[in-house]
Amino acid sequence: MNDPKERIYVAFDTETTGLKPQQSNVVEIAGVRFTGGGDEISRFSTLANPGGPMSPEVISIHGISDAMVSRAPDPSNACRQFASWLHNDDILVAHNAAFDVTFISTELTRGGHEAPHNRVVDTLKLTRLMDLPVKNYKLGTLVDHFGFPESGYHRAMADSLYVMQLMVALIGKHDPREFEELMRRATTSSHHATAPSTVGLAPRFAAIPDAIRKGDVLTMRYAGERPQRVLPLTFCKFDDVDCLMAQCMTDGSVRQYRLSEIIDFSAVDAGRPRHQSHSGNNR
Repeated sequence: MNDPKERIYVAFDTETTGLKPQQSNVVEIAGVRFTGGGDEISRFSTLANPGGPMSPEVISIHGISDAMVSRAPDPSNACRQFASWLHNDDILVAHNAAFDVTFISTELTRGGHEAPHNRVVDTLKLTRLMDLPVKNYKLGTLVDHFGFPESGYHRAMADSLYVMQLMVALIGKHDPREFEELMRRATTSSHHATAPSTVGLAPRFAAIPDAIRKGDVLTMRYAGERPQRVLPLTFCKFDDVDCLMAQCMTDGSVRQYRLSEIIDFSAVDAGRPRHQSHSGNNR
């Protein structure tokens, strides 16, 4: 078994123009390569030009203006540059990784580029498995819990560095074998391919396509869980299994839900929820 301290990781993050990969774009992507022992190796960062003006709401969240991205590559090429920077054996690490991975994969697919197939570990899942004494598992809460120096949020490099510090701290607090098992359980798909069609969806899924289009919140019954309010975002494949990517309205996290385990949906309310993050870190 490889010692987690001896592995090479890449903490990464994106900033986007919205929550829905099929209707929004990446406007910034960054990553930092480091060892499990905490030694930084290299960094990657680029803005991306979504090809049109961003809303004042979006700009107020991440602080990236239209002028700042005017000379930046388009989102597909920005993500291609990031994918080219990766090494095949890098273990990717992100907080609420499903959000960032799906956006990156969608942008790469738009440009006809292949998505990377690196292993991806979700630090949101990882810290939940550890049952830490925190009020929630948002990145900002974890930064405070571990006492990391704050350097701002909602920019891709700043959040990537937080994720790096978090990963190094977690590795240092666990036995190598125990941590390997936790990472295995917190591993998510390296490539979320958007499902090509909704034709043939079972009747219990009939409300999903319209909810995605309108931005409606639905109540979902999922196998083994209590009914929950979710914002459906897009259909995707998770390790070749058909899934729905949706934002949980209880904690703001973005998850993949296997279609085979969704029992049914019912309408809750229409329109965008009042609290949305345009970044995957659920801060």
